[in-house]
Amino acid sequence: MRQHRHRRIQGGLLSAALLAGALAAVPAQAATAPDPGAVRAASVPTGQAVLLQNIRNGAQLGITATGGGNIAEARAPQGDNHNQAWVLERTPGGTYLLRNSELRNFCLVRDPEPLAGLCDEPGAPWDVQRIGDGEYWIKEPGADRYLTSSTEISKSEKQADLRMGTDGDDRGTWFMTPVDWPRQPMPPQDRRTLEHMTYLTAHNAMINKEDGYSTVAPNQPHSMERQLADGVRALMPDVNAQVVNGAIWLCHGGSCGGVPNPNNNLATMLGTLKTFLDANPSEIVSVFIEDQSSLSNEDYERYGLNLVPGVKDLLFVPDDSVVPDGLKQGWDVHRNGWPLLKDMIAKNKRLLIFSGNTGRQSIGFMADQRWRVENHWSMGLGLGNSDWACFSRWGNKPLGARPSGKFRPLFFMNHFRDVPMAPTYTTDNEKMRQRAENVCTTAARRKPNFVAVDQYKSGDLFPQIAHMNTYWYQAQAAPGSGGGQQPDPGTPAGDPFDNGVDRRGPKPAEGVPHPSCRPEGMIPTAGASARYCDVYDKEGREWLGGAGHDRRIVGYFNATRNGTDGRPRYLVKNIPWSRVTHINYAFARIEGNRISVGDEGAANNPATRMTWPGVTGAEMDPGLPYQGHFNQLAKYKKRHPQVKALLAVGGWADTKGFYAMATNADGSVNQAGIDAFADSAVDFLGRYGAAFDGIDIDYEYPTAMPDSGNPDDWGVANPRRKGLQAGYNALMKTLREKLDRAGESRGRYYLLTSAASASGHLVRGYDAGQALGYQDYVNVMTYDLHGSWNQYVGPQAPLYDDGRDGELAAAGVYDSVGKPEYGKTGYFNVDWAYHYYRGALQPGRINLGIPYYTRGWRDVQGGTDGLWGTAPLPDQSGCQPGTGTRGFCGNGAVGIDNLWHDTSRGREVAAGSNPLWHVRNLQNGRAGDYLRAYGLDPDAPPNRLTGSYQRKYSNALESMWLWNAEKKVFLTAEDEQSIDAKIRYVKDKGIGGVMMWELAGDLGRGPDGSYGMGHELTNRIDDSLRGAGGYVKERTDGTVPPDQVVDVGVEFADFPTAEADLWPQQPKLRITNRSTRPLPSGTEIAFDIPTSAPALLKDDNWQELKDVLKPGHTGPNAGGLKGTFHRVTLKLGYCESVPAGATRDIGLKYFLPVTGPANITLRFGDGVYGSTQDRRRGATTTQPPAGSGSGPACQAEPWSADRTYNPAWAPFALWRTGDGYKIQDVNSSLVLDHPGSWTTTHLVDSQDGNRNQIWKITPDGSTGRFRITSDSGGRDQCLGAENRLAELSVKNCDGSAAQSWSFTDDKGAPVAGIPADGKAHGLLAARGHAAEPRNSGTTVRTKMVAGDPTGVTRTVVSYGGHWWKAKFWTKGNAPNAADARNPWTRLGPVG
Repeated sequence: MRQHRHRRIQGGLLSAALLAGALAAVPAQAATAPDPGAVRAASVPTGQAVLLQNIRNGAQLGITATGGGNIAEARAPQGDNHNQAWVLERTPGGTYLLRNSELRNFCLVRDPEPLAGLCDEPGAPWDVQRIGDGEYWIKEPGADRYLTSSTEISKSEKQADLRMGTDGDDRGTWFMTPVDWPRQPMPPQDRRTLEHMTYLTAHNAMINKEDGYSTVAPNQPHSMERQLADGVRALMPDVNAQVVNGAIWLCHGGSCGGVPNPNNNLATMLGTLKTFLDANPSEIVSVFIEDQSSLSNEDYERYGLNLVPGVKDLLFVPDDSVVPDGLKQGWDVHRNGWPLLKDMIAKNKRLLIFSGNTGRQSIGFMADQRWRVENHWSMGLGLGNSDWACFSRWGNKPLGARPSGKFRPLFFMNHFRDVPMAPTYTTDNEKMRQRAENVCTTAARRKPNFVAVDQYKSGDLFPQIAHMNTYWYQAQAAPGSGGGQQPDPGTPAGDPFDNGVDRRGPKPAEGVPHPSCRPEGMIPTAGASARYCDVYDKEGREWLGGAGHDRRIVGYFNATRNGTDGRPRYLVKNIPWSRVTHINYAFARIEGNRISVGDEGAANNPATRMTWPGVTGAEMDPGLPYQGHFNQLAKYKKRHPQVKALLAVGGWADTKGFYAMATNADGSVNQAGIDAFADSAVDFLGRYGAAFDGIDIDYEYPTAMPDSGNPDDWGVANPRRKGLQAGYNALMKTLREKLDRAGESRGRYYLLTSAASASGHLVRGYDAGQALGYQDYVNVMTYDLHGSWNQYVGPQAPLYDDGRDGELAAAGVYDSVGKPEYGKTGYFNVDWAYHYYRGALQPGRINLGIPYYTRGWRDVQGGTDGLWGTAPLPDQSGCQPGTGTRGFCGNGAVGIDNLWHDTSRGREVAAGSNPLWHVRNLQNGRAGDYLRAYGLDPDAPPNRLTGSYQRKYSNALESMWLWNAEKKVFLTAEDEQSIDAKIRYVKDKGIGGVMMWELAGDLGRGPDGSYGMGHELTNRIDDSLRGAGGYVKERTDGTVPPDQVVDVGVEFADFPTAEADLWPQQPKLRITNRSTRPLPSGTEIAFDIPTSAPALLKDDNWQELKDVLKPGHTGPNAGGLKGTFHRVTLKLGYCESVPAGATRDIGLKYFLPVTGPANITLRFGDGVYGSTQDRRRGATTTQPPAGSGSGPACQAEPWSADRTYNPAWAPFALWRTGDGYKIQDVNSSLVLDHPGSWTTTHLVDSQDGNRNQIWKITPDGSTGRFRITSDSGGRDQCLGAENRLAELSVKNCDGSAAQSWSFTDDKGAPVAGIPADGKAHGLLAARGHAAEPRNSGTTVRTKMVAGDPTGVTRTVVSYGGHWWKAKFWTKGNAPNAADARNPWTRLGPVG
């Protein structure tokens, strides 16, 4: 039962008469003048009559006078009826009264539920909060109790519930629409869309006598052909439920009684439409089929569309995803909004057919509820009073449905009764415009686009329609789509404001300890209880507000665009707050090893003191002790509390302070400087805690590559190159620890992130991403991959490589003969960069960058429309600092092609740098009226609009550019297609999200068709990512390590820092045993490395490790890397056990950078364990199993300067002697000797006539191998190699593989036959053991043993307390780990 809300006053109910008399004594209260610094006062309409409409059900708040009192109700919109207009009055306390504009003594009050009461009652004040464009919460002050309504409005029940609730969703959100809504001037003819227009529509168009439809009450006076000729531009026919006599008849209600005129059918109607449209090529016609039939699509085509040749070609199809290829037209209206009418006409897509059956979409019809809203059709019976209530025909879709991106549904207004009867329809038609403008326009918050009537010739409808086409009205702009071409002299390039409703809510409690919310792989701070669950859920995913927000959208806000330099400003209020998840304020710098934004007390400091008087939306919050951008960030974060803001430190211009702060001049870590900086960061976040949630480090760049980063910084950076990565790692570690401890004490969690390079060139000078473990996520700068710093013309942010990158081709990367190690792997693309970071992070902790700006060249030569051409600066002596350091510098675009230009040493930096909105104007042949604001004289030749900018697109690269053939200008940019491809990639890979530099480059179209700063692309990104599902939170992709882990570290370390040593990458794989038990010889260690490196791994001796790498991708990467990881499996070999507490280094070489390793497993016999190095969630640490080793104990001896150590082979020579051979060790000249009573052998000096030294060599059957026998014991006995490092045996021949020998060359390959005398060869038993002197001994009586064919058993020595293994032949060279060219590899400590 619905409860009526009213209050009794003074023992009785105030009558309408009493109210009328009271109005003279109670003058209308003027709205309290808003406090300039009060946010709510600036955004809540006061002093004007507004309609309050619930977003969920479309009901409007009103007061109904009844015999029992005045009742506050939520009812169907009815204009002046039911007292539905209200005036908001601001109280001195900052709350609001909602006074009814007709019943002025009455306000909406709470007691405790909403009702109509006197305005001085305690429950009369309300907290009104603007949450979007025209959208508000009406709340009980100081409580989370909202005015709500939720039940549907229908023909039978035009009243909805009205109550106080706890939900701030659509049930508790209200539109405020002015009763006197502003009429906006119509745009020029060539800029109009369907949204701007109002079309007269014939209801039941087929029910007319001229078309043979016999009825006593026809809906229309003339035939459909005459209707179109008279100016009707939309028809509403009903179709029969079945095919009759080969035709689909047009009948009301879908059922034809009697014998209708057979000519009144679908095919004849379509023919009439085709004839009209052919005769009137500038007209557009719509058809709204009441599709109540059970007809199939094949019926519609066979008995309708196919009978009228050419009619299908006229169909306008707004969505390609629901039609076959032959009907696709590329409009994508849900993303792009309704197209211009001129474009529809130019493409001859001028027939719109709507149907209530969604299944009709595949034949080119438009599904009603996807494309339009419609009010309920009945205004009452044929006679009597009319019902002007304007509410949705479809209760689940209110007329005032908010826009989605640039799209908003068309409004179809029904204006007719159940039965057309004279003279009622004439009277109704005469009042059509009155009802449309006073009731339905405010109910739908837009003017009707179609008005359906009966008897269209009655009631002077055409003049009314003509008048309605002199203006247009939309109360709620599509969020961000307008770009902001507002008439603000301070913003000639646009002034966007986010009109969207922010539905994100507070983070639910997880109910688990904070460590349970830690993201996988993040390094926890020892001794601190970081408040992970404040930000992450119990699965380790960052909470982004819910409501479908599953992926990050991180926008960089460039604080320098504050207007002080005379250039158009982009302020905090211009940020698309309801669309982004994180804001990075750019930038703070480092001064004196401390964070700095300049003098925080200076009046001109944009961060803390600057104000923008008179700029709507930029009013300061007076409750904060600081002003400027920080005040604005805090203010807007109150409205959007789920958006996190971070202070970005550094950037291209302000990185210099990082170098000396983190790294001393000698390359050592400057821990004192790091501590000072980290402490200042903690202090800063304490001072500005209302504005910021963390720190973003934009250090460009801590790489060992010389002459990298800003050339102004090279004097400080280059001497420190060898230590920059160590300093960066220490910086991030220290920041993480101090932020965690500060957050714990302050009851919050601080984010720590970074902006990181995507360039395969720059990251070659990095380590394997150790610092990433301390970060919540990384923003990968997947742009600036090509630019005019060199001559090679290409896209700055291609998604994929195409195998033709000019810069890479010049470097030989695609040369499979000269540089096969690269595997034709292109490393200047987004896909490569993602895979590079994938080794250190799960997809969810990676955000991919999208540039909202361009780069460009002029005078481009060669290539395809400039792509992969060259553009060297003609005078190379004029190169800008930092350009052309590795070849020719480029000839960057200038003037109108370089709007966002920097200056250096007093001259323009030619770079082709432009916001995306400017290049969209260039593409459309517009120069823009903002050139002077950016310092460009429009009359100067370089700044004139010259030539045509043609859009080009590469599907292989998923990248677009503009090409001006006349000027030979190439501008690499982004647009909807390239961004869509990146967003699909993000969704498909489960990536955390995207980052944009910078927000001011986003675009929006103004009323005149030109583009300026806006939100269109960010809206598009948000729409595409909304509801994508949670990002991938695990690092695994294939191999999932066990939850039982051992405390063993496996990481890359000791990266060379000299430029000559960076090709290839050649770090050490460091195994650190932090457990209490040794890792024995035979332990198998496996891990993943990303496919950013080709599937080629070499050892310290430059030998390919063929059997240890299972490739995840092979061959070129054009079109994307096919796998995520290569799997590497190594086994601790001879003398390579790692004692508890010790480390073991293994030298590796690979040819492109990687991060990681990841997904580590250790196998001990049959048991497999994970590693603590991965820091996996839910893992349990245990000890390696005892006694799990395999293979012989280490028998190596101390290094000897007299011995020859040769891992390639142990050479022997044969010398025929009598009936046999002597077998001589080449290195020592000693010969193999077998005393007759022994079962083993040794080496001694050669002695003539000594039978112990004579060996017979005979074929071993047909195997191609040989038996080597001795008869020194009185009978033939065979030489054998049975177990690794066991002495060679001499015993009775048994036919075993241990006694079957091959002669091998120096590569280990068998040679045919018995070698000639004196020719060196190896001896390899079929069991797999090689004959060798123990430990490469060269002294008399050295034992001969069964060695490893790899040479490890003869080339391991002890020296200086460590085991060492020879990389290549050596004699006399002592082991030395400090010498990169030393022939020895240090294995581990002796113990």
